[in-house]
Amino acid sequence: SDSSSAEGVKPVMELSSSGSSSSSSNKTSRQHSQALSQNHQQQLPDNAEQPLHHGASTGMLAGDHGLQWQLKMTARQRLIATCKLWPYMVPLFVVYFAEYAMQSGAWTATGFPVTSPDARHSFYLYANWTYQAGVFLSRSSGTLWQASWHVLWVMPGLQCLLLIWFSVNAVAHWWWGWSLLILCLVAGLLGGAVYVNSFTLLCKEVEPHMKEFSLSAACVADSLGIACADLAAIMLQGCLFRWQHLSGAAYSCR
Repeated sequence: SDSSSAEGVKPVMELSSSGSSSSSSNKTSRQHSQALSQNHQQQLPDNAEQPLHHGASTGMLAGDHGLQWQLKMTARQRLIATCKLWPYMVPLFVVYFAEYAMQSGAWTATGFPVTSPDARHSFYLYANWTYQAGVFLSRSSGTLWQASWHVLWVMPGLQCLLLIWFSVNAVAHWWWGWSLLILCLVAGLLGGAVYVNSFTLLCKEVEPHMKEFSLSAACVADSLGIACADLAAIMLQGCLFRWQHLSGAAYSCR
């Protein structure tokens, strides 16, 4: 019986021994892999780009890498990176300047008849509603149509022509009636198209680790365009009101 029990214990001991040795081997291999990974990360330079994997981890790794890159950027590097975005920022600035100067300046001096404050208020109200409808349509088409560089730069020019047209027409009355809302719709289409296509082009062409910074920096252009347009619109409204012998402008053009 002693020999049989010894024979029965021996396989169990061998199994236990083999299991413990396998576990020890796996633990050792994991420690070795971790050590190699740490050594590899220490050998990489600070500005080295980490390899990205496909799937959901790609966006997370790219976002983390971009955030680390932005935190390491100096003020001079940020300024240089922002200046390099001028192909996207110039159309944004111009189109926002033209449309906001048009709204706050020329449209306030338009009405049927122009001498009636209520008529001017009604046109301003419906013109802005029509403009917003155009903006909604054009911004919603960003996934359906992508403008080329030439088209992106032509649209702000057309918006400037609309600004000139509404300003001159407010005095000359060449085209005078509610059908002017058609041009208000066009102004909205141009403004929304420049906005959405500028940012979609930017996302496609800048480096992945600079995408978040570039989107934030490019937004300065439209904000600056609106601020400059508000100042210009005050003077434009004052001049249009004076030429049409209207009262109520905050600025008197002389």
